[in-house]
Amino acid sequence: MTPGILFANHQGPITATSGKVGYKIGKKCVHGLFYGLITFGDNSVNGAARVRGITKISHVDYRAFNLLGIYYNSCTLVRGS
Repeated sequence: MTPGILFANHQGPITATSGKVGYKIGKKCVHGLFYGLITFGDNSVNGAARVRGITKISHVDYRAFNLLGIYYNSCTLVRGS
């Protein structure tokens, strides 16, 4: 992931399996303030899977947002069944 200094809003793949694409999507995020001086949350793959009861993961993506370094978030999205 390449951070934008003033603004960034992007997403992309982390990994995929050869399994069938699942219909459930779990999401967990970490939020940060003031260039990371304060951060909170959980963006783990396991946490995102638990949110939707996913036991077979088909792929994992990320989403990231940054506004002037004052606020950012990074989310893990897990798809599976």
